[in-house]
Amino acid sequence: MKKEKKKPQINPESKAENTTIKEIEPKKKKRGRYVLLYLAIIGFAFYAVITIVNQNIQIADKRAELDEINKQINVVEIQTRYLDKVTGSVYTTALCTLR
Repeated sequence: MKKEKKKPQINPESKAENTTIKEIEPKKKKRGRYVLLYLAIIGFAFYAVITIVNQNIQIADKRAELDEINKQINVVEIQTRYLDKVTGSVYTTALCTLR
């Protein structure tokens, strides 16, 4: 397809036989037309990156907290087993002496 040149428009205000013909040139498109859209996309991308980084930091903090709680649980389990052994042996010796 070949681009067709626009035909010049006749000035409607001129009523003389020798009418002047003005060629209307198309306006150039503005480059700043989508600046707001570009800014919105860049802003969203920046927000997404910051959010992902923040969530990774929170995940690392929660994992450290979980490790600390698991260590505390292990200590309590060891203490409970020790107390069960100690109290079990006391009850066993007490029962044997009563018979």
